[in-house]
Amino acid sequence: MADSQQSQIAHAGNEFLAVLARTKNPKFREALERASKMTPEEMQADYEQRRQQERDMLRSTHIERLRLSSGMDVSDYKRTISAYNPKTDSEAKAKEKVAYAIKVWPEKRISLYLHSPENEEERYGAGKSHLAVAYGLAVIEKGYRVRYWYMPNFCEGIRRSWSDEGYQTPCVAAKECDLLILDDIEKDHWEPHTNLYPRVLAVLEYRCKEGKPIVVTSNMSLKALGNTFGGNLADRLGMCKEIEVAGPSGRRNKLSA
Repeated sequence: MADSQQSQIAHAGNEFLAVLARTKNPKFREALERASKMTPEEMQADYEQRRQQERDMLRSTHIERLRLSSGMDVSDYKRTISAYNPKTDSEAKAKEKVAYAIKVWPEKRISLYLHSPENEEERYGAGKSHLAVAYGLAVIEKGYRVRYWYMPNFCEGIRRSWSDEGYQTPCVAAKECDLLILDDIEKDHWEPHTNLYPRVLAVLEYRCKEGKPIVVTSNMSLKALGNTFGGNLADRLGMCKEIEVAGPSGRRNKLSA
């Protein structure tokens, strides 16, 4: 250790002892007495440890705020990628692709379109929403803003903003967040002939131009969605990696258990 550093430590030690002599707070005095018995190296290590604890606490608080503002329910917090248990090859491949998207974030910000197969028996409950939420939770853990909406709730928020001037349209947050999740995008009535359609399309158009990722789940393939909602929508979602998730209904299995 350099002479100047040793001198600084010695000076700090003398000031420390002076504070110890003046303090009357029992807990503070106890802490100072404990510190007074440390070597300079031990004091430095203790300081670094406390600094790390403060950083960890600040990070935990930040992550919790991101979760609370994401629109996800507390019950969704358990829907992590490790908690997803695939029952078919299709589900296993889907999990692998979502896990890769998580791994490479934020260097690569991959958009996903998770959809069901045409087979009616495997169309519902295979875990598309679980995988979408798992992606969102992992992105939050990395310190980024995620917004999740079940599509009917997103549409209802837009409708409410038309009649309530004090209610902010969800379109603003949907544009600004780092990752947008729209669950069951084909639900609700926002087809091309409705007033909702251009609002939803504007959000997707903005994110497409800005290179901001989106995760969409649907019971329809991207092609089928385009046939129903128009080629404009399918074109905006063309930036998404299309992933089919086929398997038996997890909801049905829980009810029959």
